Amino acid sequence: MLFDTNIGAAVRCTNCGKLIMNEISLFNLSRSGMYEVKCSCGRTVMTVKSSNCKNFRIYIPCIVCEKDHLYMFDSRQALTQKVKILSCPASQMDIAFVGNKTLVEEVAQKHERDLQELINVLEI
Repeated sequence: MLFDTNIGAAVRCTNCGKLIMNEISLFNLSRSGMYEVKCSCGRTVMTVKSSNCKNFRIYIPCIVCEKDHLYMFDSRQALTQKVKILSCPASQMDIAFVGNKTLVEEVAQKHERDLQELINVLEI
């Protein structure tokens, strides 16, 4: 039986606003203990840290409140949950999606469509 040890992640860049989708390998994370997701503009949009590949700390600079947020979960949660929606604690706005890569992409694309629809309705 094959076991997928990759985690999909989608987060918006606080610098240019681009939605960044990335795949994080737990094997690569176990080697260095840290993995950074960067936007093409150079800004770090997510940092994942783990000292034992059992517990993870995800740091995300928030596009909503402009503070860094910390999210913690274990490898079982990361690999078995379909999609974990990470929200800004201050505003409750969704700022990132983590989990199964295919499902993360689907949720992120739906979120993009909903956001564009809202912009169109508000004529921003």
